[in-house]
Amino acid sequence: MMGMSPNDIDACSIWQFQSAADGYRRANMTEEERARELTPDDVDELSEMIGS
Repeated sequence: MMGMSPNDIDACSIWQFQSAADGYRRANMTEEERARELTPDDVDELSEMIGS
C-alpha cells in the first residue's frame, strides 16, 4: 500500500504510521483534492467564526 512491509508497519508507533499514511495521501492526491484541502489559515478562520 504505502511501500511498507507488514513488519515495517508492526515496528511503527501509531504516530509514525499516521505520519506515513498522511504523507502517502498528500503525495498521491489529485489537484482537485488539493484544492479542497484546508490550509492552517482556513482552520484558524473557521475557528474564529465558531468561537473556539
